[in-house]
Amino acid sequence: CAHTPTSRKRFHYLVIGGGIAGVSCIGEIERLIVGTKREKDRPLPTVGLVTCDARLKVARNLKKRTEKIFSLDVREITDTSSEFKFTKVVKGNVTAIRPDRKIVELQDGSTICFHKLCICSGARPSLIDDNPFVVGIRDVDSVLDLARRLQGTKRLCIVGNGGIAIELVHALFRDRSSSSNESRAVEGETKCQRKDIQLDWVIRDRMLGHTFLDRTSSAFLLPFLFPEKDPDLTPKASRPSPTATNSKKESVCGSTERPMNHTNKSLDGSLGPYWLACLDERLNGASANLRPKQDTVACSKQTGPLQPNIKMHFETEVSRCVVQRDEMKGNGFPLRVELKNGDTIQCDLLVSATGVVPNTEFVPGDIIKLGPDGGVCISETMQTSHPNIFAAGDACFCSFASDNPTWLQMRLWTQAHTMGIYAARAMLGQGQELGFNFDVFAHSTHFFGQPVV
Repeated sequence: CAHTPTSRKRFHYLVIGGGIAGVSCIGEIERLIVGTKREKDRPLPTVGLVTCDARLKVARNLKKRTEKIFSLDVREITDTSSEFKFTKVVKGNVTAIRPDRKIVELQDGSTICFHKLCICSGARPSLIDDNPFVVGIRDVDSVLDLARRLQGTKRLCIVGNGGIAIELVHALFRDRSSSSNESRAVEGETKCQRKDIQLDWVIRDRMLGHTFLDRTSSAFLLPFLFPEKDPDLTPKASRPSPTATNSKKESVCGSTERPMNHTNKSLDGSLGPYWLACLDERLNGASANLRPKQDTVACSKQTGPLQPNIKMHFETEVSRCVVQRDEMKGNGFPLRVELKNGDTIQCDLLVSATGVVPNTEFVPGDIIKLGPDGGVCISETMQTSHPNIFAAGDACFCSFASDNPTWLQMRLWTQAHTMGIYAARAMLGQGQELGFNFDVFAHSTHFFGQPVV
């Protein structure tokens, strides 16, 4: 960067990504710079943030649940003047990093010089199929699109057993009659005709929330989703075919790799836990109550009577998705979902809540080491294989934790927040031991409206 035009932007510290990790990293950099003693006439180091979206995700309402576990809310802001003291925000999509020249290239052709860089570019949904009737949830725009498409949906298929899938089912089918007067006022009761959505929920595990919960915790939460009758806690679904069980590497699409959605490669951060409020607002604001009628009961052969209009498909995965151009073949439904246990689902829309893929296409893999999932490999100091480049949040792969039996990376917003702070300290030469946050896995969230640690 020493021999480049003076018009090129230059920063001592540059962060890519406006999600929780990136914004937390910037906040800690500013705090450390302000708190560092320097000569009176010496200017402050320059700090820059590159983001493709004018909306930044910030952590609010940090609360200690235990001595070492905290919870936080995620909010979006567009006015950065109150969040950052002297950081310059650059709007643009990063297309390449040139570590040897210490520059970042943007889609508009411009470049930015840096002394130290932190990659916090987040991740995108790993969709089980690439077609217009399969959607993922990752940012506000995707939530708004889902709310819009649900207005004309008669039958919905949800694939996944993590936090997004669980909370989406809860948002669509929870009993609003037990809500407080204040909650009903906020949700906005409508007088329009109610509509029913038939839900097919595909889960490859034997119980709900297997990613986060053990069998006992899962059983505790079941009545909040199935209040009419307690289902069998150990459902015996039809077993997958031998070809499905013998090949652990086979994906839910029947190939060795899951197809990715390449229609939107913007480097956005994860949505955070407030997306349900956004979905609620849109669904109710559009004059549609998705609470199914109580006299309509769809029973799952695996579990007996369940919540109205929900059919569970345990211990199976999606084999393939077929777009039915002639909708008469699918009784009016445009998508046919074939499961490995032989079942077939006809639906209007499929929500793929099956994990994420790091946004690292712009990272040169021949210079900066990447992990098996495409994330940027980092050390315990959040440093990559290049000494001046760091990474945090969903974009990174914690290779240092591969031998730790008590901690695992799950690309959660709490982990992104912590990683961003540690990365900032390492960039400024104030790194320290990772401590409890990376010794024992801990997370605080809500499932079915209940606090879960």
